[in-house]
Amino acid sequence: MPSDQDHSRNAANPSIFVIQTKGSRGTKALEKRLDPFSGGSEAGHSLIPVGPDEWFLARTVQRALRTKLGTNEDVFVWLSRQPGTKKVELLRGRVAMKRWYENPPAIPTAADSTSPRTTAAQGQQKGWFSWNLEMVGAPAAWDMFHWDRQSEPPWRHPAIKVGHLDTGMASHPCLGLNDGTVASSGHVLMHEGANVFDPQAGGSLPNDPLSGFGTPGHGIRTLSVLCGFQQGLFAGIAPRANIIPYRVTNFPVVAGVLSNDASLAEGIRRATVDAGCLVLSMSLGNPCFPGAAIGRTVDNAYEMGVIMVAAAGNVTSEVTYPGRYARTVTAGGVSESRRPWTGGSFGRRVDVSAPADDVYRALFRGDNGTLPAYAFKDGDGTSYATTHVSGAAVLWLAYHWADIQRLYGNTWRRVEAFRHCLKESAVPGLNWDTTRHGAGILSIPKLLQTALPNPAELEKVNDLAVDDMV
Repeated sequence: MPSDQDHSRNAANPSIFVIQTKGSRGTKALEKRLDPFSGGSEAGHSLIPVGPDEWFLARTVQRALRTKLGTNEDVFVWLSRQPGTKKVELLRGRVAMKRWYENPPAIPTAADSTSPRTTAAQGQQKGWFSWNLEMVGAPAAWDMFHWDRQSEPPWRHPAIKVGHLDTGMASHPCLGLNDGTVASSGHVLMHEGANVFDPQAGGSLPNDPLSGFGTPGHGIRTLSVLCGFQQGLFAGIAPRANIIPYRVTNFPVVAGVLSNDASLAEGIRRATVDAGCLVLSMSLGNPCFPGAAIGRTVDNAYEMGVIMVAAAGNVTSEVTYPGRYARTVTAGGVSESRRPWTGGSFGRRVDVSAPADDVYRALFRGDNGTLPAYAFKDGDGTSYATTHVSGAAVLWLAYHWADIQRLYGNTWRRVEAFRHCLKESAVPGLNWDTTRHGAGILSIPKLLQTALPNPAELEKVNDLAVDDMV
């Protein structure tokens, strides 16, 4: 594993605009002004929510504005003059980003902030099969297992466990948790997981405190898309798959900037070495070069044949770590229009794209129970693309279990076989650039139908940390 020093000169050090808007009307007005620079509303959101009426400007939009206006300073002036804008701040590099997160101008306290606009997806859920499930073919894939939606799903194989590394868990009907503070008899195995982020404050179980600075409930929302299930109301990609949760961060959007490297590395180690997870789902990202410990744990997990699915990232145009490591499987984002999602990071490290724009997912409920259990609103991010792909990995392992074990065993070949089938089966989207957005859009039925590759023809990935800035 290369050291930090070996790559310090190539580390990504992005600049990011933070924008406060004048309430929901101001947000909609600004989003409308930004649409021409994002490719239109069907391409995805230009603003990524980080707090009440507070947003990151997508780097793709920032680049388009800079091309038109000249410099970041010119973009700053233009943004400041928009009628919906209250305040603009430009964070330059890792130090400024860290200071902003440690001293936020507004502390998020709600599960979701105001949506920048009503999208085509809103209100178009087909029963309990939302647009994102239909796009990746999840119901058709379930039919290939002959699952009747009533009995135990066949992919609940005792050996196929997913390590979910996120903000932790709490009660929600689609996750089989009656009380997030105690063990459940369902598929989310709380007592097998751990809180490796703040155990002194929050206890040893991977409980999300659902409050304070960060992204409360992010673990619930992402995991619902992977494995959630509530009969007649909601389903994830691999309903009721075996999940072991780990609380490794409180702000997955820029996990490494807040010095969460050690907890992420420990979460990866526990999930793979201690718990024997065959799939890791990591809906988080570090836009700068992470500590060497993460690279070593990724390296070890790859050698064990663990399929590590990571987010390409949001806001920054550069693919974030650990998704930037070649040994992970990296998920980019796509909108309902089958175009690349505006807010997603992109680059050569993206293997495939999956839904990331207004994805239907679970919400956590407040004490007064006023929030709905599920919503499209603000369901944006490659965090959700990640859980689509990690759920697909569960179905792939279950569908070909005996052959996969016979051909590849617990070796890196299992990872490369999955990557091969994933990319071979991907369906191209609109205006698609395979050097930025991966081989295409995830198609789970085609993934399951793709022939397993000859192990002798698979090539081991040795390149762990190539700079992927575009």
